[in-house]
Amino acid sequence: MICIADPAGAAARDAVMVAAARDGHQTTPPPSPGIGPGVLLEGDPRAGQLFVQGRVGVGSATGLFDDVVGRGWTLVSPLADPAAELEPDAAAFFAQLGGIGACVGASAPIEDLDGTYARWFEKAGVAVALQRPDFCVFGTAVSLEGATALVERLRRALAW
Repeated sequence: MICIADPAGAAARDAVMVAAARDGHQTTPPPSPGIGPGVLLEGDPRAGQLFVQGRVGVGSATGLFDDVVGRGWTLVSPLADPAAELEPDAAAFFAQLGGIGACVGASAPIEDLDGTYARWFEKAGVAVALQRPDFCVFGTAVSLEGATALVERLRRALAW
C-alpha cells in the first residue's frame, strides 16, 4: 500500500521498498486494476482500463494529450480521425456530447512524440479507442468503420 497515514507504518513500508531497490528487486507497482461495471463496452477486454496519456504535438504546441487536444469523450485512432468516419446520426450525437476526434501518429495531425499511442494501438490490435472523460477506455474497434458502432453503443449505454 503506497498511501499510509500512520508514520510508523509508512516508515516500515519505506524500509521494505528501499531494501528491495538495493537488492535489485522490481519496485514498479503492478498495473492499476480496471474500473467496475458501468458505462463500458461489454465484452471488450480493454474497456474500463486506463487509456494512455502520451506527449503530443499540434503545430507549435506540445504537451500531454489532454492538455493539447482537450478532455471529454474522445475517439482516437492512428489511422485517421475516427469522428470524421461517423455516420450522420452518430456524428450528431457525438457532437452533442462535445466529443473530440483525434488522429494521433508519427506524421498525423496530432503527432505522437514518443510513440506512446503507436505502441498502445499495436499491442491492443485495434484501430479505434473511445476514451471516457475519466480517461478510461469505453471500448475499442478493430477498424475505422467500427467507430460508428462504438458511438451507438455509447448512446445506448447512456440511455440517450
